[in-house]
Amino acid sequence: MPRNTSLHVTTAWSEISDADTATITVQNIGPHDIEIMATPTATPPASDVKGLRIPATFAVIGRTLAEVFPGVVTPVRLYARLQDYDMTNQKAEVLVSLS
Repeated sequence: MPRNTSLHVTTAWSEISDADTATITVQNIGPHDIEIMATPTATPPASDVKGLRIPATFAVIGRTLAEVFPGVVTPVRLYARLQDYDMTNQKAEVLVSLS
């Protein structure tokens, strides 16, 4: 399902795809680093799983989940979280465009 929106994420993994997706554009539009991670199901990654770090203002543009996460078998869902675990009361803003 296509999606084009901005979302807020915290230090817990939050699904930023609202359905199975193939192609992603994700930009960290907040001031704090975020992590993104793909999964093969709607189950979020475990809390100790490290994701791909995206610094503030950086983006992953027009890539398939399989390109970005080649080690995940059949990735279809995308999750994000605030990378700094000491910021439990903070949020990061993420621009998401998925197809």
